[in-house]
Amino acid sequence: MASLKQVFPLEKYPQALYDWVFFTTDSLYNEKLSQHIYYNTAWLDEEESARHVHKKIWGEIISIPISLSKEVIGKKLDTGVPARENITPEKIREMVEVYKDKTWGRDSYYCTPYYPEEITLDSLTEKMDMQVGDRIYFDYNTLEEENNLGYYNGKMVFKVRYDDVICVVRKPTRKQAEEMAPEYKQHLENKYKDRIIPIGEIIDFILNEGNRIIMQAGWTLIRPEMEKWEEFTTQSGIITKCKLDPKPLRGFISYIDHSDFGLKKGDRIVFHPDANWLNIIEGIEYYVIKEKDILGIFDN
Repeated sequence: MASLKQVFPLEKYPQALYDWVFFTTDSLYNEKLSQHIYYNTAWLDEEESARHVHKKIWGEIISIPISLSKEVIGKKLDTGVPARENITPEKIREMVEVYKDKTWGRDSYYCTPYYPEEITLDSLTEKMDMQVGDRIYFDYNTLEEENNLGYYNGKMVFKVRYDDVICVVRKPTRKQAEEMAPEYKQHLENKYKDRIIPIGEIIDFILNEGNRIIMQAGWTLIRPEMEKWEEFTTQSGIITKCKLDPKPLRGFISYIDHSDFGLKKGDRIVFHPDANWLNIIEGIEYYVIKEKDILGIFDN
């Protein structure tokens, strides 16, 4: 197994004081590709930039910070364009032209009356919901030597900054399972049309197998909007394309929490051209996008 150059032993798990979340992982790379196929990471060079393709992006929280600092993590960037508006497909080309030359990063965000001149780390408290034991997702650059704190009980301990946590995954409570049950029931009965599944059985299934994805710090998970075969089929039935691709800049919100603009699951949106960061979260591919990089929503 590929490993860090130097890892120090710890006597016990440390407590995070401010700004950082501590978590554990037993490996740096995704070694299991499927139930029976394993990936050999022995050849990976720690200096090779392409290794990020196989980097692990999740771990288990062991400590959350006691407090957050007032470090500035965002400054208003005036693009000269309204921050949010309902848009139609005709506006997409115009928006791409307006935004394509802008520089984006942690230190900038769209001009909007919803945000102050500066965003500080401690202002994110209401947008965070983490607990010790949660599975945590983060950027693939997190599992680097500069973030390693040592190892304990056979696992490596790392730190990730509070606002770099994409989402956490948590087992639901019974009350939450009861709230989730009708949607699960409909899905399962559509899949298994020959049987009626008792609601109690659904609740037990959710408690044992179901997980809640809880978004953090303004991150969202977007399902790409895919092309349709009818768009590439002529009147005579000839298909002019060999595979379907995601439509540029478009998708559907799958997971979002604490939205500043009332965005919700299922909304069809258009996003910034450089925002389509594709990741696998709980086995499913999503675009991982900051809410600030959602340019608008389509009219229903």
